[in-house]
Amino acid sequence: MKNNDFIQMVSEDIKRCEEAISSGQNVNSLLNELVGKYSKVSLNFPDIEMNALLFRMHPNVPKENLQTIQGFLKAYLLNNCEDYRFDDTKSTGINVITNINNSNENNVRIESFSEVKNKVENMTSLPDGEIEEILSKITELEDIVNSSERKSKKWSKATDIIKWVADKGIDVGLTLLPLILKLGE
Repeated sequence: MKNNDFIQMVSEDIKRCEEAISSGQNVNSLLNELVGKYSKVSLNFPDIEMNALLFRMHPNVPKENLQTIQGFLKAYLLNNCEDYRFDDTKSTGINVITNINNSNENNVRIESFSEVKNKVENMTSLPDGEIEEILSKITELEDIVNSSERKSKKWSKATDIIKWVADKGIDVGLTLLPLILKLGE
């Protein structure tokens, strides 16, 4: 709570506002004084634009600003010159809550060489000659995978088979891809 001298000063300033508004004299000087006196004292002080050009173009603005300040001072006095307290537990800002759940699952079932051979043998869309060629590449790939060589050596040996698979199309590529992945095991 503010002391009695401060409350008395606010009360006198309300009267000075009334006199300046009714007489139209000393409006600008009183306006400057009150903005300087109360703008830093209260968080609720009205936002008053102090612009000389605006005042010249619109002569009623200073008087209207003084009326606004007078209204503020009256409310301020009624509250014993204390700022109004708002419920601090309530948020006055904007709360944005974003929950993003993202899950990617890549399941590659690595089939055995015999399962892939059975799948190729049952492809009815391929002529017998191509089926035999694919089966021989699967056998060749199986020999490379089962060898005891280093991974880098296996990959270099499998390069021709990988290029061949790339030229064969999507069906053959998807069928043989799990076997090619076995090179990295």
